[in-house]
Amino acid sequence: MSTDVTLTSYILNPWTGTYHGGGTDLIALSYADLDYIPSANDPYKSTSGDVFKVYVNGIRIYRTDDQNYAGGNGFLEDTDSSGIELNDRPAVWTDTSNTVWTIDTATQKILLSKSAIAATTLYGSSGLAIDFTTSSTAPIIELRRAVQDLKTPAVDFSNASILTEQDLDNSAKNVFHVAQQAVISTENAMLYDSGSDTYKSTQPGTSTPKRISNVATPTSANDAANKDYVDGSSATQTVAGSIANVNAVAGQITPTNNIATVAGIASEITAVANDATDIGTVAGQETEIGRLGTADAVADMAILGTDDVVNDMNKLAHDDVINDMNVLGTDDVVNDMNVLGTTDNVTNMQTLADRYDGTTDQTTGTNLNIANINTVATNIATISAKVSKSGDTMTGALTLSGAPTADNHASTKAYTDSQATALALALG
Repeated sequence: MSTDVTLTSYILNPWTGTYHGGGTDLIALSYADLDYIPSANDPYKSTSGDVFKVYVNGIRIYRTDDQNYAGGNGFLEDTDSSGIELNDRPAVWTDTSNTVWTIDTATQKILLSKSAIAATTLYGSSGLAIDFTTSSTAPIIELRRAVQDLKTPAVDFSNASILTEQDLDNSAKNVFHVAQQAVISTENAMLYDSGSDTYKSTQPGTSTPKRISNVATPTSANDAANKDYVDGSSATQTVAGSIANVNAVAGQITPTNNIATVAGIASEITAVANDATDIGTVAGQETEIGRLGTADAVADMAILGTDDVVNDMNKLAHDDVINDMNVLGTDDVVNDMNVLGTTDNVTNMQTLADRYDGTTDQTTGTNLNIANINTVATNIATISAKVSKSGDTMTGALTLSGAPTADNHASTKAYTDSQATALALALG
Protein backbone atom coordinates (compact mmCIF):
# COMPACT_ATOMS: atom_id res chain seq x y z
CA MET A 1 0.00 0.00 0.00
CA SER A 2 1.38 3.40 -1.02
CA THR A 3 0.93 6.32 1.38
CA ASP A 4 1.15 9.89 0.11
CA VAL A 5 1.32 12.90 2.45
CA THR A 6 0.92 16.39 1.03
CA LEU A 7 0.56 19.79 2.71
CA THR A 8 -3.13 19.13 3.28
CA SER A 9 -3.79 15.40 2.70
CA TYR A 10 -3.01 11.87 3.82
CA ILE A 11 -3.69 9.44 0.95
CA LEU A 12 -3.77 5.64 0.72
CA ASN A 13 -3.03 5.20 -2.99
CA PRO A 14 -4.40 2.61 -3.19
CA TRP A 15 -5.72 1.04 -0.01
CA THR A 16 -4.96 -2.68 -0.23
CA GLY A 17 -6.75 -4.11 2.79
CA THR A 18 -4.55 -3.03 5.71
CA TYR A 19 -6.43 -2.13 8.91
CA HIS A 20 -5.00 -0.05 11.75
CA GLY A 21 -8.19 0.72 13.60
CA GLY A 22 -8.84 -2.70 15.08
CA GLY A 23 -10.66 -5.65 13.54
CA THR A 24 -11.44 -5.79 9.83
CA ASP A 25 -13.85 -2.88 9.58
CA LEU A 26 -12.09 0.34 10.60
CA ILE A 27 -9.57 1.82 8.16
CA ALA A 28 -7.23 4.22 9.99
CA LEU A 29 -6.06 7.46 8.39
CA SER A 30 -3.40 9.39 10.30
CA TYR A 31 -3.61 13.18 10.60
CA ALA A 32 -0.40 13.50 12.69
CA ASP A 33 1.44 15.31 9.85
CA LEU A 34 -1.44 17.61 8.86
CA ASP A 35 -1.00 20.28 11.61
CA TYR A 36 -4.48 19.75 13.04
CA ILE A 37 -5.25 20.65 16.66
CA PRO A 38 -8.82 19.70 17.62
CA SER A 39 -10.94 22.16 19.57
CA ALA A 40 -11.71 21.25 23.16
CA ASN A 41 -15.47 21.49 22.65
CA ASP A 42 -15.59 20.05 19.11
CA PRO A 43 -12.83 17.64 18.00
CA TYR A 44 -14.20 17.67 14.42
CA LYS A 45 -13.07 21.30 14.06
CA SER A 46 -9.60 22.64 14.82
CA THR A 47 -8.63 25.66 16.88
CA SER A 48 -7.76 27.49 13.66
CA GLY A 49 -11.02 26.70 11.80
CA ASP A 50 -9.97 23.52 9.98
CA VAL A 51 -12.20 20.48 9.36
CA PHE A 52 -11.57 17.10 7.75
CA LYS A 53 -12.94 15.85 4.45
CA VAL A 54 -12.78 12.12 3.64
CA TYR A 55 -12.92 10.72 0.09
CA VAL A 56 -13.17 7.17 -1.31
CA ASN A 57 -12.34 7.05 -5.02
CA GLY A 58 -13.11 10.75 -5.25
CA ILE A 59 -16.51 10.44 -3.52
CA ARG A 60 -16.88 12.73 -0.51
CA ILE A 61 -18.00 10.82 2.60
CA TYR A 62 -20.25 13.18 4.55
CA ARG A 63 -21.22 12.72 8.21
CA THR A 64 -24.71 13.71 9.40
CA ASP A 65 -23.21 16.39 11.70
CA ASP A 66 -21.35 17.93 8.76
CA GLN A 67 -24.49 20.01 8.35
CA ASN A 68 -23.12 22.10 11.26
CA TYR A 69 -20.27 23.31 9.04
CA ALA A 70 -22.14 23.41 5.72
CA GLY A 71 -22.68 27.17 5.97
CA GLY A 72 -18.97 27.80 5.53
CA ASN A 73 -17.85 28.80 2.07
CA GLY A 74 -15.87 25.99 0.49
CA PHE A 75 -16.98 23.26 2.89
CA LEU A 76 -19.42 21.49 0.56
CA GLU A 77 -18.42 20.07 -2.80
CA ASP A 78 -19.10 22.49 -5.68
CA THR A 79 -22.26 20.72 -6.90
CA ASP A 80 -23.75 20.08 -3.44
CA SER A 81 -26.35 21.99 -1.43
CA SER A 82 -26.96 21.42 2.30
CA GLY A 83 -29.88 19.07 2.91
CA ILE A 84 -30.88 19.13 -0.76
CA GLU A 85 -28.08 17.58 -2.76
CA LEU A 86 -25.05 15.62 -1.59
CA ASN A 87 -22.49 13.93 -3.80
CA ASP A 88 -24.20 15.50 -6.80
CA ARG A 89 -27.50 13.68 -6.14
CA PRO A 90 -30.72 14.47 -4.22
CA ALA A 91 -30.08 13.68 -0.55
CA VAL A 92 -30.66 14.90 3.00
CA TRP A 93 -28.26 14.68 5.93
CA THR A 94 -30.02 11.68 7.44
CA ASP A 95 -29.12 9.67 4.32
CA THR A 96 -25.70 9.27 5.95
CA SER A 97 -24.62 8.79 9.61
CA ASN A 98 -22.10 10.03 12.18
CA THR A 99 -20.43 6.62 12.28
CA VAL A 100 -19.22 6.51 8.66
CA TRP A 101 -16.03 8.03 10.02
CA THR A 102 -14.99 9.18 13.48
CA ILE A 103 -12.01 10.99 15.00
CA ASP A 104 -9.68 9.46 17.58
CA THR A 105 -7.74 12.39 19.03
CA ALA A 106 -5.66 10.16 21.31
CA THR A 107 -4.02 8.38 18.35
CA GLN A 108 -4.48 11.27 15.89
CA LYS A 109 -6.43 9.09 13.47
CA ILE A 110 -9.62 9.24 11.46
CA LEU A 111 -11.34 5.84 11.54
CA LEU A 112 -13.32 5.03 8.39
CA SER A 113 -16.02 2.33 8.92
CA LYS A 114 -16.81 0.06 5.99
CA SER A 115 -19.93 -1.40 7.61
CA ALA A 116 -21.34 1.99 8.61
CA ILE A 117 -20.85 3.29 5.07
CA ALA A 118 -22.57 0.21 3.59
CA ALA A 119 -25.52 0.71 5.97
CA THR A 120 -26.36 4.23 4.74
CA THR A 121 -28.85 5.16 2.07
CA LEU A 122 -26.38 7.51 0.43
CA TYR A 123 -23.35 5.22 0.18
CA GLY A 124 -24.81 1.71 0.50
CA SER A 125 -25.89 -0.72 -2.22
CA SER A 126 -29.04 1.25 -3.04
CA GLY A 127 -27.07 4.50 -3.36
CA LEU A 128 -23.53 5.19 -4.56
CA ALA A 129 -22.45 1.62 -3.64
CA ILE A 130 -18.99 2.48 -2.28
CA ASP A 131 -16.71 -0.48 -3.05
CA PHE A 132 -13.72 -1.43 -0.86
CA THR A 133 -12.67 -4.40 -3.01
CA THR A 134 -8.97 -5.07 -2.42
CA SER A 135 -8.10 -6.22 -5.91
CA SER A 136 -7.14 -4.50 -9.13
CA THR A 137 -9.92 -2.03 -8.37
CA ALA A 138 -8.68 -1.24 -4.84
CA PRO A 139 -9.90 2.23 -3.87
CA ILE A 140 -7.92 5.39 -3.28
CA ILE A 141 -8.78 6.81 0.16
CA GLU A 142 -7.92 10.40 1.02
CA LEU A 143 -8.09 12.36 4.29
CA ARG A 144 -7.97 16.07 3.50
CA ARG A 145 -7.59 18.97 5.92
CA ALA A 146 -9.56 22.02 4.75
CA VAL A 147 -10.44 25.45 6.07
CA GLN A 148 -14.13 25.33 6.99
CA ASP A 149 -14.95 28.86 5.74
CA LEU A 150 -12.84 30.66 3.14
CA LYS A 151 -14.80 33.89 3.45
CA THR A 152 -14.62 34.52 7.20
CA PRO A 153 -11.45 34.54 9.37
CA ALA A 154 -11.34 31.83 12.02
CA VAL A 155 -10.27 34.39 14.66
CA ASP A 156 -12.00 37.76 15.03
CA PHE A 157 -10.08 40.19 17.23
CA SER A 158 -12.07 42.68 19.32
CA ASN A 159 -10.96 46.23 20.00
CA ALA A 160 -9.27 46.67 23.42
CA SER A 161 -9.45 42.93 24.07
CA ILE A 162 -6.57 40.98 25.57
CA LEU A 163 -4.32 39.75 22.76
CA THR A 164 -3.04 36.26 23.50
CA GLU A 165 -0.36 34.20 21.81
CA GLN A 166 -2.93 31.43 21.16
CA ASP A 167 -5.24 33.82 19.33
CA LEU A 168 -2.37 35.12 17.21
CA ASP A 169 -1.18 31.57 16.48
CA ASN A 170 -4.67 30.46 15.50
CA SER A 171 -5.17 33.50 13.26
CA ALA A 172 -1.78 33.04 11.61
CA LYS A 173 -2.37 29.30 11.18
CA ASN A 174 -5.76 30.00 9.57
CA VAL A 175 -4.10 32.25 6.99
CA PHE A 176 -1.25 29.77 6.56
CA HIS A 177 -3.60 26.88 5.97
CA VAL A 178 -5.62 28.88 3.42
CA ALA A 179 -2.35 29.54 1.59
CA GLN A 180 -1.45 25.84 1.73
CA GLN A 181 -4.84 24.94 0.23
CA ALA A 182 -4.26 27.44 -2.55
CA VAL A 183 -0.82 25.95 -3.26
CA ILE A 184 -2.21 22.40 -3.34
CA SER A 185 -5.12 23.47 -5.56
CA THR A 186 -2.64 25.01 -7.97
CA GLU A 187 -0.40 21.96 -7.95
CA ASN A 188 -3.36 19.67 -8.56
CA ALA A 189 -4.53 21.75 -11.49
CA MET A 190 -3.59 20.76 -15.04
CA LEU A 191 -0.56 22.98 -15.56
CA TYR A 192 0.63 24.60 -18.75
CA ASP A 193 4.09 23.57 -19.99
CA SER A 194 5.54 26.49 -21.94
CA GLY A 195 8.42 24.34 -23.19
CA SER A 196 6.11 21.97 -25.08
CA ASP A 197 3.24 24.48 -25.43
CA THR A 198 0.81 21.93 -23.94
CA TYR A 199 -1.27 21.28 -20.84
CA LYS A 200 -0.23 18.08 -19.06
CA SER A 201 -2.40 15.83 -16.94
CA THR A 202 0.16 14.38 -14.53
CA GLN A 203 0.28 13.44 -10.86
CA PRO A 204 1.57 16.46 -8.89
CA GLY A 205 5.35 16.35 -8.43
CA THR A 206 5.73 13.47 -10.91
CA SER A 207 5.60 12.78 -14.63
CA THR A 208 3.03 9.99 -14.14
CA PRO A 209 0.10 10.56 -16.54
CA LYS A 210 -3.40 10.62 -15.03
CA ARG A 211 -6.91 10.45 -16.42
CA ILE A 212 -9.13 13.50 -16.86
CA SER A 213 -12.64 12.70 -15.62
CA ASN A 214 -16.08 14.34 -15.84
CA VAL A 215 -15.47 15.51 -19.39
CA ALA A 216 -18.74 16.71 -20.95
CA THR A 217 -19.90 15.61 -24.39
CA PRO A 218 -18.07 17.75 -26.97
CA THR A 219 -20.03 20.15 -29.15
CA SER A 220 -17.30 22.05 -31.06
CA ALA A 221 -14.66 20.62 -33.35
CA ASN A 222 -11.77 21.33 -30.94
CA ASP A 223 -13.53 20.23 -27.71
CA ALA A 224 -11.98 17.39 -25.71
CA ALA A 225 -13.96 14.17 -26.20
CA ASN A 226 -14.93 11.74 -23.44
CA LYS A 227 -14.69 7.94 -23.77
CA ASP A 228 -18.42 7.43 -24.26
CA TYR A 229 -18.43 9.82 -27.22
CA VAL A 230 -15.36 8.24 -28.83
CA ASP A 231 -16.62 4.68 -28.29
CA GLY A 232 -19.63 5.26 -30.45
CA SER A 233 -22.44 7.21 -28.81
CA SER A 234 -22.04 9.72 -31.65
CA ALA A 235 -21.78 9.41 -35.42
CA THR A 236 -17.98 9.49 -35.15
CA GLN A 237 -16.44 6.22 -36.37
CA THR A 238 -13.33 4.91 -34.59
CA VAL A 239 -10.97 2.10 -35.63
CA ALA A 240 -8.45 1.88 -32.79
CA GLY A 241 -10.00 -1.29 -31.39
CA SER A 242 -10.66 -2.87 -34.79
CA ILE A 243 -7.47 -2.28 -36.74
CA ALA A 244 -7.26 -5.96 -37.79
CA ASN A 245 -10.72 -5.73 -39.34
CA VAL A 246 -9.82 -2.45 -41.02
CA ASN A 247 -6.72 -4.05 -42.56
CA ALA A 248 -8.80 -7.01 -43.74
CA VAL A 249 -11.24 -4.66 -45.46
CA ALA A 250 -8.40 -2.65 -46.96
CA GLY A 251 -7.06 -5.84 -48.56
CA GLN A 252 -10.35 -6.33 -50.37
CA ILE A 253 -10.47 -3.01 -52.20
CA THR A 254 -9.53 -4.23 -55.71
CA PRO A 255 -11.68 -4.58 -58.86
CA THR A 256 -11.77 -8.39 -58.55
CA ASN A 257 -12.59 -8.75 -54.87
CA ASN A 258 -15.74 -9.30 -52.84
CA ILE A 259 -16.30 -5.63 -52.08
CA ALA A 260 -16.32 -4.82 -55.79
CA THR A 261 -18.79 -7.66 -56.35
CA VAL A 262 -21.07 -6.34 -53.65
CA ALA A 263 -20.83 -2.83 -55.05
CA GLY A 264 -22.06 -4.19 -58.40
CA ILE A 265 -25.29 -5.45 -56.87
CA ALA A 266 -26.02 -2.42 -54.75
CA SER A 267 -29.58 -2.12 -56.08
CA GLU A 268 -30.39 -5.70 -55.12
CA ILE A 269 -28.93 -5.18 -51.63
CA THR A 270 -31.04 -2.03 -51.27
CA ALA A 271 -34.14 -4.00 -52.29
CA VAL A 272 -33.38 -6.61 -49.64
CA ALA A 273 -32.82 -3.88 -47.05
CA ASN A 274 -36.24 -2.42 -47.86
CA ASP A 275 -37.78 -5.81 -47.10
CA ALA A 276 -36.06 -6.12 -43.72
CA THR A 277 -39.37 -6.41 -41.85
CA ASP A 278 -40.61 -9.28 -44.02
CA ILE A 279 -37.23 -11.00 -43.81
CA GLY A 280 -37.35 -10.69 -40.03
CA THR A 281 -40.81 -12.27 -40.02
CA VAL A 282 -39.59 -15.21 -42.11
CA ALA A 283 -36.51 -15.56 -39.90
CA GLY A 284 -38.79 -16.12 -36.93
CA GLN A 285 -40.36 -19.20 -38.58
CA GLU A 286 -37.29 -21.45 -38.80
CA THR A 287 -39.15 -24.50 -37.41
CA GLU A 288 -42.02 -24.24 -39.90
CA ILE A 289 -39.63 -23.67 -42.80
CA GLY A 290 -37.68 -26.76 -41.72
CA ARG A 291 -40.86 -28.82 -41.89
CA LEU A 292 -41.57 -27.57 -45.43
CA GLY A 293 -38.12 -28.73 -46.46
CA THR A 294 -38.71 -32.41 -45.64
CA ALA A 295 -38.94 -34.92 -48.51
CA ASP A 296 -42.65 -35.62 -47.89
CA ALA A 297 -43.52 -31.91 -47.83
CA VAL A 298 -41.55 -31.26 -51.02
CA ALA A 299 -43.32 -34.19 -52.75
CA ASP A 300 -46.73 -32.91 -51.61
CA MET A 301 -45.98 -29.42 -52.90
CA ALA A 302 -44.89 -30.90 -56.23
CA ILE A 303 -48.31 -32.61 -56.48
CA LEU A 304 -50.07 -29.37 -55.57
CA GLY A 305 -48.17 -27.68 -58.37
CA THR A 306 -49.49 -29.93 -61.18
CA ASP A 307 -51.86 -28.43 -63.77
CA ASP A 308 -54.86 -30.50 -62.69
CA VAL A 309 -54.53 -29.48 -59.04
CA VAL A 310 -53.96 -25.83 -59.97
CA ASN A 311 -57.09 -25.91 -62.17
CA ASP A 312 -59.09 -27.54 -59.37
CA MET A 313 -57.94 -24.90 -56.91
CA ASN A 314 -58.89 -22.17 -59.40
CA LYS A 315 -62.40 -23.67 -59.56
CA LEU A 316 -62.56 -23.80 -55.77
CA ALA A 317 -61.70 -20.12 -55.69
CA HIS A 318 -64.94 -19.08 -57.45
CA ASP A 319 -67.45 -17.06 -55.42
CA ASP A 320 -70.15 -19.76 -55.60
CA VAL A 321 -67.79 -22.43 -54.32
CA ILE A 322 -66.50 -20.19 -51.58
CA ASN A 323 -70.10 -19.41 -50.52
CA ASP A 324 -70.90 -23.14 -50.50
CA MET A 325 -67.85 -23.87 -48.37
CA ASN A 326 -68.88 -21.11 -45.98
CA VAL A 327 -72.29 -22.80 -45.69
CA LEU A 328 -70.57 -26.13 -45.05
CA GLY A 329 -68.58 -24.42 -42.32
CA THR A 330 -71.65 -23.36 -40.29
CA ASP A 331 -72.16 -25.00 -36.88
CA ASP A 332 -75.27 -26.96 -37.96
CA VAL A 333 -73.62 -28.47 -41.02
CA VAL A 334 -70.45 -29.28 -39.10
CA ASN A 335 -72.54 -31.00 -36.41
CA ASP A 336 -74.44 -32.98 -39.09
CA MET A 337 -71.22 -34.10 -40.70
CA ASN A 338 -69.88 -35.13 -37.31
CA VAL A 339 -73.02 -37.28 -36.87
CA LEU A 340 -72.48 -38.83 -40.32
CA GLY A 341 -68.91 -39.50 -39.34
CA THR A 342 -69.78 -41.71 -36.38
CA THR A 343 -68.61 -45.33 -36.53
CA ASP A 344 -72.11 -46.80 -37.05
CA ASN A 345 -72.98 -44.47 -39.93
CA VAL A 346 -69.64 -45.03 -41.61
CA THR A 347 -70.14 -48.81 -41.31
CA ASN A 348 -73.66 -48.56 -42.80
CA MET A 349 -72.50 -46.44 -45.71
CA GLN A 350 -69.64 -48.86 -46.32
CA THR A 351 -72.15 -51.75 -46.38
CA LEU A 352 -74.18 -49.90 -49.00
CA ALA A 353 -71.05 -49.30 -51.03
CA ASP A 354 -69.93 -52.95 -50.83
CA ARG A 355 -73.32 -54.17 -52.17
CA TYR A 356 -73.43 -51.90 -55.17
CA ASP A 357 -72.94 -54.00 -58.34
CA GLY A 358 -73.06 -51.27 -60.94
CA THR A 359 -76.03 -52.75 -62.85
CA THR A 360 -79.57 -51.57 -63.48
CA ASP A 361 -80.98 -54.84 -62.14
CA GLN A 362 -83.25 -54.03 -59.24
CA THR A 363 -82.98 -57.51 -57.68
CA THR A 364 -79.42 -57.27 -56.21
CA GLY A 365 -77.06 -54.92 -54.40
CA THR A 366 -77.71 -51.24 -53.88
CA ASN A 367 -80.14 -51.16 -56.79
CA LEU A 368 -82.43 -53.49 -54.83
CA ASN A 369 -82.07 -51.31 -51.76
CA ILE A 370 -83.01 -48.29 -53.84
CA ALA A 371 -86.15 -50.12 -55.18
CA ASN A 372 -87.12 -51.09 -51.68
CA ILE A 373 -86.54 -47.57 -50.42
CA ASN A 374 -88.74 -46.22 -53.24
CA THR A 375 -91.47 -48.76 -52.31
CA VAL A 376 -91.24 -47.68 -48.69
CA ALA A 377 -91.54 -44.06 -49.75
CA THR A 378 -94.72 -44.93 -51.74
CA ASN A 379 -96.13 -46.88 -48.80
CA ILE A 380 -95.44 -43.96 -46.49
CA ALA A 381 -97.49 -41.74 -48.79
CA THR A 382 -100.30 -44.37 -48.79
CA ILE A 383 -100.16 -44.80 -45.02
CA SER A 384 -100.33 -41.07 -44.60
CA ALA A 385 -103.82 -41.22 -46.29
CA LYS A 386 -105.23 -43.89 -43.90
CA VAL A 387 -107.45 -43.27 -40.89
CA SER A 388 -105.56 -43.11 -37.64
CA LYS A 389 -106.40 -45.74 -35.02
CA SER A 390 -106.23 -43.14 -32.34
CA GLY A 391 -108.97 -41.09 -33.96
CA ASP A 392 -109.22 -39.03 -37.09
CA THR A 393 -111.42 -36.69 -39.12
CA MET A 394 -112.98 -38.13 -42.32
CA THR A 395 -112.91 -36.02 -45.46
CA GLY A 396 -115.15 -38.52 -47.41
CA ALA A 397 -117.56 -41.47 -47.00
CA LEU A 398 -116.37 -44.69 -45.34
CA THR A 399 -117.59 -47.96 -46.89
CA LEU A 400 -117.75 -51.02 -44.59
CA SER A 401 -117.42 -54.65 -45.60
CA GLY A 402 -120.96 -55.47 -44.38
CA ALA A 403 -123.35 -55.43 -41.44
CA PRO A 404 -121.72 -55.51 -37.98
CA THR A 405 -121.55 -58.87 -36.22
CA ALA A 406 -120.02 -57.75 -32.90
CA ASP A 407 -121.09 -55.08 -30.45
CA ASN A 408 -118.14 -52.77 -31.16
CA HIS A 409 -118.31 -53.04 -34.97
CA ALA A 410 -119.09 -49.95 -36.99
CA SER A 411 -122.63 -50.09 -38.38
CA THR A 412 -123.55 -49.67 -42.07
CA LYS A 413 -126.40 -47.43 -43.20
CA ALA A 414 -128.41 -50.41 -44.41
CA TYR A 415 -128.10 -52.17 -41.06
CA THR A 416 -129.09 -49.08 -39.16
CA ASP A 417 -132.09 -48.40 -41.44
CA SER A 418 -133.34 -52.02 -41.10
CA GLN A 419 -133.13 -51.83 -37.33
CA ALA A 420 -135.03 -48.58 -37.31
CA THR A 421 -137.85 -50.04 -39.52
CA ALA A 422 -138.12 -53.12 -37.30
CA LEU A 423 -138.36 -50.91 -34.21
CA ALA A 424 -141.06 -48.79 -35.80
CA LEU A 425 -143.16 -51.87 -36.73
CA ALA A 426 -142.80 -53.27 -33.24
CA LEU A 427 -144.00 -50.05 -31.70
CA GLY A 428 -147.06 -50.10 -34.08
